[in-house]
Amino acid sequence: MHSDSEFDSQPLGHWDEQETESLVAFYTQNHRQDAFLEFLVAASSVASTQSAATWLLKHSLEQGHEIGVELRKNLFKNLRKLSTWPAKLHLLQCLQWLDIPARNKKQIEHFGRSCLQDENKYVCTWALTALHRLAHCHEEYSAEVTELLVDARDNGASASIRARARQLLKQQMTKLKLRIGGRWPPYFEQRCSVPRPLPKRLKAAGCHRRGIYTRLPPKLRTADTVTIRRCRGGLGAVR
Repeated sequence: MHSDSEFDSQPLGHWDEQETESLVAFYTQNHRQDAFLEFLVAASSVASTQSAATWLLKHSLEQGHEIGVELRKNLFKNLRKLSTWPAKLHLLQCLQWLDIPARNKKQIEHFGRSCLQDENKYVCTWALTALHRLAHCHEEYSAEVTELLVDARDNGASASIRARARQLLKQQMTKLKLRIGGRWPPYFEQRCSVPRPLPKRLKAAGCHRRGIYTRLPPKLRTADTVTIRRCRGGLGAVR
């Protein structure tokens, strides 16, 4: 176990939240030390250093570093201590590289939802991505997050929020595998965005050797969202 005192935290406390050259230099000087990530996780819980520490965590993940299970646990505990918008933004961005254990899913959900109410539009935008990541790691959140994304796409406070929601809904559609012969669980139902234009094979869905597919209702040609249900080998757009 190394002591945090071996690292000079002054560059973190003096960071102006704009230039990054000094932080890159700090990373270059220290990143090979075993306790570096441990130091950054600890510094993320301190108001005076959390903005710089979380930027360095994000930079470390971008460079291929991995945060171990115990450090990740401590990092998630620090979420409630984040008070600056840059620190919140950096942690939201970090989540794209991190698996979310079941024991931490409630923490991430609470953090993501609170960030959706933040005054900073970038924090709000990345909160959508964080919740999308949560749904990716834990399927039980999929329907709820998709509904949230549809609302953000239609009613988002800024163009960036609406654009991000559209992007994530497109990824959701890809994940749902809306194609004949895709692998589905025994039962699945989720509200999702309708692709434009409609895939030809989906539009003409009728009978298939692996199951009976409900023909798409005419209103689907103009609807923005549809509930997709798959049961007993069949895929259908039910409303």
